[in-house]
Amino acid sequence: GVVQDANITSADSAANTLRTLATTFITNASNMHKATLKQTGDNVAVLKFYISDAGKWEQVDFDEDNDPNFPGNSGVTWSGKTDKDFDFCTYMGDEARDVKGAVVELALQRSGVVGLAVQMGAAKETEIGIAGTDWTAGSTNKFPTKGGVLADNQIVGTNPKLAAKKTS
Repeated sequence: GVVQDANITSADSAANTLRTLATTFITNASNMHKATLKQTGDNVAVLKFYISDAGKWEQVDFDEDNDPNFPGNSGVTWSGKTDKDFDFCTYMGDEARDVKGAVVELALQRSGVVGLAVQMGAAKETEIGIAGTDWTAGSTNKFPTKGGVLADNQIVGTNPKLAAKKTS
């Protein structure tokens, strides 16, 4: 309905904002701190973050198989530091103050952001679970009937927008 569509649009807008900020942080890390994200091959890595109701970001899951990391000697980290020029979670919390109480999954390929999903009002242990390959395919079976709507009718914003993958 109309309300669901408005909620999807709002969530997609948040995903767009967060993806832009994530891309900016990764670009700045490379340009300003010589901390080019290290990632091997064409695999898509998915990192998971939780944003508290107070707006504090924390990394809650790491894709060890695809290991996207900043060089150890650069001082740039995903989380755990307080300087927003060097710490992704600190930067995101400072720059995206309006986004609170959510789970974010960040998809990375070849050291760049290929997609971002956000579920507002989600608990820390929530698993959105969009596969890395879905970002390159443009659709996901996590949305069985409509883009942005999970099977349990929870809304997930994505950027780029992912379509429903119809299963036969």
